[in-house]
Order: sequence, then structure tokens, then C-alpha cells
Amino acid sequence: MITNTYSNTVGGTVLNVGLAPVVIRVLLIRNTTAATAYLQMFPTPAADVTLGTTVARDVIPIPASGGVSIDVPGGWKYPNNALSIACTTTRTGSTAAICDIWMLYGG
Repeated sequence: MITNTYSNTVGGTVLNVGLAPVVIRVLLIRNTTAATAYLQMFPTPAADVTLGTTVARDVIPIPASGGVSIDVPGGWKYPNNALSIACTTTRTGSTAAICDIWMLYGG
């Protein structure tokens, strides 16, 4: 069941999407930079993540000045206690890239 939306500009600061189990149904990402960006996704609260050190559970590359649309009818599950995200210039880095995120999710 979809009960929440998340819409935000995300960069090198880790942001909380939810502080409870999250099931993503639709994820839209737009990279506003002229180089490939990476959306790092963590199954923990933002306060517990150190970019460049904490390993993301999932990383989505977004093409330069492009976008990615992911529809997950069965749900992309983050069953732990949180989902936090950041957008960076490398897959495991801490330098900010700017991405616009829109997500439909439930618990």
C-alpha cells in the first residue's frame, strides 16, 4: 500500500526518507549536474551514516543531466528501521552531486 511520497533535492548530506520499514514502489531521479551522479541508499538513519565510509546497500548511477525512472510493482524493501539517501559524484564517495528525487513508498 502506498501511503507516503518523498520529494526533495538531495546532495552530499545524508537525508532520511523514513525512520521505519520502507517499501519503495516508484522512484524518479533527475541528475542536475553535467557528470554522472550516484544515489546512495542506506538501510539506517542518516545520523548513523558517514558518507565515504558507510557502505550503501544500493547505489543507482544517474547519467549526466539525465534521469532514471524505476517502477517496482512488488516493492523494493528496506525492512530495517530506516531508509536514508545521498547523491554523490562517485559510487562510494562523499562529494555532493545534486539530484532531484521523487518517491512513492509505503511501510
